[in-house]
Amino acid sequence: MLSSLLTLLAVSKIDEQQCPDPTLVRLAHGGSVRGVLYGGLYRRFLGIPFAQPPLRERRFMPPLPAAAWNGTRTAFEYALSCATGQAPYTGSEDCLYLNVYAPPAAVQGALLPVVFFIHGGGFEGGGAGGSHQFGSNNLDPSGVFEHLGARAVYVYAAYRLEAFGFLGSKELAAHNEQTNNDASTGNMGLQDQRMALNWVQENIAAFGGDAERVLPPATPPGLPQFRRTWLRSAARACSRARSWRAAVHKDPCCSCASLQ
Repeated sequence: MLSSLLTLLAVSKIDEQQCPDPTLVRLAHGGSVRGVLYGGLYRRFLGIPFAQPPLRERRFMPPLPAAAWNGTRTAFEYALSCATGQAPYTGSEDCLYLNVYAPPAAVQGALLPVVFFIHGGGFEGGGAGGSHQFGSNNLDPSGVFEHLGARAVYVYAAYRLEAFGFLGSKELAAHNEQTNNDASTGNMGLQDQRMALNWVQENIAAFGGDAERVLPPATPPGLPQFRRTWLRSAARACSRARSWRAAVHKDPCCSCASLQ
């Protein structure tokens, strides 16, 4: 009886090693996130923090990477959309989270292309969570995986809006320069987007994505923002960046000069 139980436990351990739980993903800092398998179509991980909450003394400041955590964080629910409107405003200032969607068979090392979605809204509205905010089936992950059979990893990131993300002043720039040598001219929302891209570079392989093939959807509302955010970042860090066209084709001719 005891020997049979030990044998069963040993077989179970081997099965876990050979067939790891696809909804449990370990991030670069050591902590893990647990998502869900949605209808057998895809895995989804919602509300993953990519930056520290921009609250109190962090309000109007450039984003900082999210704090690491030990153990497993559940990623079952969308975070609140970023605050908009005049007080009392809607949404939340604690909103720098992203969502990851991946095919059920995607595992680390699969190196699937990554589609990075920046929502539109004229810096005044929109969001990265909930099917009502995707605008069309082409951008809704349910539509992408169900109707297109997409073989890619999708990332939807939020960023600060209105004054919370784009308030600029001489006083604010001077304060930022004194405190962290990264003076702001009112582009905190764009810096949030860049921070989300940094998170993708560090963590997307664990979801089965290729950090060297990150591109926007064909006609995303946020494509101009994508160009500003990513290509300017690429010019600063050429060793890690490619234009989206080179990323798709793995063009070895892509150079720093082509990204500036």
